[in-house]
Amino acid sequence: VNVLDMLLPEPGAFYVLDRGYVAYEPLHRFHQAGAFFVIRARRNLQFRRQYSRPVDRRTGLICDQTGVLTTTHSQLRYPTPLRRVRFLTTDGKTMVLLTNHATLPALTVCEIYRCRWQIELFFKWVRKLPRQVDSSKLEFARRAVARDSALAAGFPARRAA
Repeated sequence: VNVLDMLLPEPGAFYVLDRGYVAYEPLHRFHQAGAFFVIRARRNLQFRRQYSRPVDRRTGLICDQTGVLTTTHSQLRYPTPLRRVRFLTTDGKTMVLLTNHATLPALTVCEIYRCRWQIELFFKWVRKLPRQVDSSKLEFARRAVARDSALAAGFPARRAA
């Protein structure tokens, strides 16, 4: 069971996921519900470009494309076009993101994913702390980081469930 199968997509909400959660059927369900996602693509992504938008390579963007998944398995699970944004990270690595949001600027898509990564780094740090930290304080910190990251990316903070 994929964790995405347990989530009820909220229309207009953004779901930001790492490539370990790539499952096209639940992502298509999110798309049909009016929710948006930004997800890091797997290395073996099979994608056929249909359209390319111009990008300013000085910003680190490599490409901003719309296209479709090309394997029979993935086409059946996600039949609608997706957007692929490829960019260079600050340490010179290439990263590929997929999203179903067609109008956000490509740099904003990258920034949304970067904010997710900042939250990940925060929790990696928290796990190294001594175990005497009160779990309610950790939950408060998690919500504060999520709120601040959403605001930094230019989105209104969503109430945590």
